[in-house]
Amino acid sequence: GDQWDNGARIARLGLGACLSPQRYTVERTTETLARLLADPAFAQRAQATRERMRGETGAATAAAAILRRVS
Repeated sequence: GDQWDNGARIARLGLGACLSPQRYTVERTTETLARLLADPAFAQRAQATRERMRGETGAATAAAAILRRVS
């Protein structure tokens, strides 16, 4: 699926971390979550992204584009 690509994109944007399924452990996941949650810069980036996305109408825009193509 596209989960790995989505995770890598989130990591590149500084909005999260991408954990390899082959290297997944509870300890690694716990450490990664603790690091992200303790990082004020992470929280600021997440807040800024949330505000930017709040005004977007991606689903409605996509639906309108599809309807224009099939009509």
